Amino acid sequence: MTHEEGVTLVDQAIAVLMEHCDNVQIIASWGDARDTRYLSRGAGNWFARVGQAECWLNECKNTELAEAVGSAIDNDDKDGEEWKA
Repeated sequence: MTHEEGVTLVDQAIAVLMEHCDNVQIIASWGDARDTRYLSRGAGNWFARVGQAECWLNECKNTELAEAVGSAIDNDDKDGEEWKA
């Protein structure tokens, strides 16, 4: 897909979503064996879109961290009580 084709597809999706939403931000990427291309486009209130993206990033980071901590606790403590000592 060319950059222009990506812009067309994303803009069409944004138009459909804006019929139902106040703010839309789409971040997409595609690639081949040589490189990766990306596209970020949106509509609506810029501040709301940035806030939504920050919230999503923080949630992803926190979930990943919680899963890593949980996994470490499960691996280190088979009976679940040794960490209290």
